[in-house]
Amino acid sequence: EKHDLRRLDAVLIGPMLAEWRERVTGAAEAGVHWRYQVSKVEVQSVKLERQLAPAPQLAVAVVDIREAAELVDPGFPEATDSYFSTYTVRYTLEEEDKRMSPSEAPGWKIKGSSIIKSRLDSDAMP
Repeated sequence: EKHDLRRLDAVLIGPMLAEWRERVTGAAEAGVHWRYQVSKVEVQSVKLERQLAPAPQLAVAVVDIREAAELVDPGFPEATDSYFSTYTVRYTLEEEDKRMSPSEAPGWKIKGSSIIKSRLDSDAMP
């Protein structure tokens, strides 16, 4: 399914989850979807942020990503949008509190992100 919101719940939390739910819902209503191809993911650093109990544990990860994306609109196949980009992103991760969601496996979810550095590439995706 191209607009399956359930998959977002497995990796996102809080503001990031709300933002991507809104994006997916908007794309579904417009009858379009994005097709992504990731060719590189390289973790530069991960740093735990000390939190006082009972606050959830936080971490910050800096990651280099190279991806190509294409907007697919079945109604107008010749009018698609696309890009090929290399960027560095800072992710804020939150450790899921097992007491809050006992049905899910414990782990880390993305709470927020910000692009540190970005470059649109003119070359085609390898």
